[in-house]
This record gives sequence, C-alpha cells and structure tokens, in this order.
Amino acid sequence: MDKIKCECGAEIKVIPDVRSMSEVIEIHVALHIEKRKPLADEDAEADRLRDVLIAQFFSLILNTESDSETAEV
Repeated sequence: MDKIKCECGAEIKVIPDVRSMSEVIEIHVALHIEKRKPLADEDAEADRLRDVLIAQFFSLILNTESDSETAEV
C-alpha cells in the first residue's frame, strides 16, 4: 500500500477515498502540532504541513494514474 511521509518521520497510509484521506491528514496535523508546542504561529505551521501532505497525496495519485495509463497502452 502506498504511503505519504511527514517531515517528523511518520508514514501515513494512503486511503483511496479523498474525504477519508483528508480526515487522516487533519488528525496527523493536529497530533504533529501538539507534539511541537509551543510554536510561534500554530495555524501557519498547520497550514504548511497540511499543504505538504496534500501535495504528496496528489502527486502519488497522479503518478499512480499515469503508471496505470502507460500499462494499458
């Protein structure tokens, strides 16, 4: 199963459902921020981390779709 990786080293299994994956990312972001307190700007850090994880997720999906399209040719 595919995974995305947080900068803290945590690996997050990819779920083939965008809504569920969003929830998993939100849970990880909350836990990640809690462990790193105190932060100067928790909201900005949470947004940054969320963006990084979402970008990995979409990159993985696009690469997987590209691979499967190539295999079908």
